[in-house]
Amino acid sequence: MSADDESLVGWRGEWTDGRKLWNFDSDATARADRCHREPVSLVRLPQLLPGHMPPHESCECGYRVVGDLGVLDDYWEKYLRLNWDVIGLHAEEPIGVESVAVCKVEARGRTVKAKKHHGDPIRTFRAGEITLLEVYVPDWLDTGRLHTRYPDVPVRSLEELPGHLFGRFKKPIPEPVLAIATEGPNIRVTLAVGDAVIPRSAFQDPAIIDAIRRVAHPANGTDRHQNPHIKLLRERLVKPHLPHVEHWQDQNGCALGIAATVMLLISEGS
Repeated sequence: MSADDESLVGWRGEWTDGRKLWNFDSDATARADRCHREPVSLVRLPQLLPGHMPPHESCECGYRVVGDLGVLDDYWEKYLRLNWDVIGLHAEEPIGVESVAVCKVEARGRTVKAKKHHGDPIRTFRAGEITLLEVYVPDWLDTGRLHTRYPDVPVRSLEELPGHLFGRFKKPIPEPVLAIATEGPNIRVTLAVGDAVIPRSAFQDPAIIDAIRRVAHPANGTDRHQNPHIKLLRERLVKPHLPHVEHWQDQNGCALGIAATVMLLISEGS
């Protein structure tokens, strides 16, 4: 798909607190009036090229829309796996946001095909302006406020959408699957993928303890997946003690889970 002025219909996810959708104004339209990174994005954007109106072929700006609902379902399954399946933690969300809404949108004006090496799923395109057509939310949300804010947009239950991952959004997010216990010379960290039995001596290394603190409590604005200290935990704690976890994103998720649980042990003075 080349850059052109056309109207395209597709799907995207939006964080919602039950009162509004993160990117959409009360007129049910999201407009990218300058080159910017989306405030909340399920795609990590390494860099932008300033000084133009989005979307731009050589940049990563604009609102991403996936042409196939099934592709979006599969993509989220992979992206959120390290949050729910691997460490059992809640999905990453901005403060005060409770849920994910699945939105059918119409992209207007200029659109460009997104790039695979940016991490975008197939059949993704970027647009400078998108308008809500339909919204699907979990049943536990009171949709009254969304109806009030977007009166011309149907707000329906996620139960009406097919897909494996969407089923997860139909129920409240489960409690974290994390536990830690001392066992003689070892510390056992329980994650959703299994137990990591780590020698206590590993935690006598100042570099590991410093990395745990910095991963568990990253500086403001730090992308947790790009935190330079997570690599140390991945190499020293995850790979040796959870060898069946092979994908680096899953290994990062395990490192985050280990850091979170070990910090609990440290805070208790054990």
